[in-house]
Amino acid sequence: MPRNLGKHSVPADKKWQAIIRHCQEQLGLNSDVSVTKLWEHLAIKLHEEQQILQKREEGGGGCQGDLLDGLDHIPDYLQEDNLTFAVYDQVRKYLGQAFVSRVHPMGQLLQALADAFRASYGGVAAHPRLLSYAVQEIHSLTQRVYQLVKALFPILPAEGENIILQNEENEGQEIMVTPATLLQPWLLPQFYSPLSSLYVLDNQSKDDEYWRRLLSWNKQPDVGLMTFLGVDP
Repeated sequence: MPRNLGKHSVPADKKWQAIIRHCQEQLGLNSDVSVTKLWEHLAIKLHEEQQILQKREEGGGGCQGDLLDGLDHIPDYLQEDNLTFAVYDQVRKYLGQAFVSRVHPMGQLLQALADAFRASYGGVAAHPRLLSYAVQEIHSLTQRVYQLVKALFPILPAEGENIILQNEENEGQEIMVTPATLLQPWLLPQFYSPLSSLYVLDNQSKDDEYWRRLLSWNKQPDVGLMTFLGVDP
């Protein structure tokens, strides 16, 4: 591998900063904003985005898939003092709606990051030496998106403060809360296509060797195969 590979590349934590910063602005996120003010700003932004989208649609009302459906309401569980399995489940459900919404800043963020990732690592840009950079980028994006999510849901644990939650209704069910377990169910499907292609390219030589050996053994008679495997004919 060339020694200068990656020498002039941008560190993962510094990539797509403009996209992340745009989402922060859309959320109204700054250092001294309260959680209540953050949600109030978000509600106003959601309604503005909904109106803009409706005007773009033919007939003025063709965005049925983007009905706010409670995304603009301040969740009651924000008042909880401790994170429970039930509260965590509600946070996941909210994010599940937000990430697929065209009017929610989190949904717009995920789409923009997915487009940037595919443009960087998919199609003609795909190369096996880019795999490690793509993986680092996914880890970085997971952490940075988690920071935005935690601003909306301060009850979530801080990064590195992983906790295990027990399901109060099912004693055998538990989950470890980390940025990855919370966010990657929505992030990874968006990055899967280029990422899987990079893994295929990175393991191409092993795959070729596997098929070469398989074809070679297919040419052997049954007795020869049995002898090799230590099976008595």
